[in-house]
Amino acid sequence: MKDWLIKNKSATTLGVTAMLVILTLASISGCQMDDFIKFEPPAEVQAAIDVEASVPMSKADVTWDEWQAYVEKNSSRLAAEIEDGNYRLGMIQSLTDMGFQALNDVAPGIPGGALLVGGLSMMGGLFLKKPGSDKAVAREKEQSYVAGLEEGKKIAIQLYETAKDADLVANEKANEQAQG
Repeated sequence: MKDWLIKNKSATTLGVTAMLVILTLASISGCQMDDFIKFEPPAEVQAAIDVEASVPMSKADVTWDEWQAYVEKNSSRLAAEIEDGNYRLGMIQSLTDMGFQALNDVAPGIPGGALLVGGLSMMGGLFLKKPGSDKAVAREKEQSYVAGLEEGKKIAIQLYETAKDADLVANEKANEQAQG
């Protein structure tokens, strides 16, 4: 056998090379490649969910879940703040309406009271909602919501493409190493 190996150096070299390639591929397949391949989340996502600039693919699902939780939590908080602001606005408008009504009842007994109530009523009218303002606010809310969804979609697509590109680069490197 030893003589045959010495006589057939090219066959021996080819056999040893094939065994080394098989051992290398077996070693690589036993490793968790998703720890070595990383993606770079956009700066806005990094700042929002406090994630590193380069995240391994093994943490991609966790990063995505954190981002979705962040968006949902802040969307609901924003909606609650807007609702709270509308409640306070309604209370203030109700109180001013009641005040004007009380002044209307008392004003005839005060000299010049009718003019005072009329002037105050006109000034108060400047602060009342204009017709159609509710529709404009609803339209702005919807546009803001849609814009937020679009931005989230862009970021998600960018994350996916970055991860896909990183995977392609890693596959190319692995192929080059296998061929080299």
